[in-house]
Amino acid sequence: ARWRHTATKINIGGPGLLILGGIGETILSLEEAWFLDTESLTWQHFSVEPALDGSFPAPRHSHAAALGSGGVLVCGGLDADEQILGDAWTLHAVFDGCFKLAW
Repeated sequence: ARWRHTATKINIGGPGLLILGGIGETILSLEEAWFLDTESLTWQHFSVEPALDGSFPAPRHSHAAALGSGGVLVCGGLDADEQILGDAWTLHAVFDGCFKLAW
């Protein structure tokens, strides 16, 4: 089970929802994402590639996410110590023979 995550409507080879972050047994990393294809009702797991400098956003929950022209903007939330995160990251969907996600 997962809660305090985001579900963003996005098209990755078809319409669906991109699930990021949240709380499960631990705070869930933003180094992975799940995509629910809303036509076939199947799940696809994505390992998310780091930003060009090799960094990833901190694992988080209770954050905000919205689709924009540049990708999915992920803002704020709380970290594993319940500290407020004041950052913003953009997750890009890239097609390179197959779909990839990268910060």
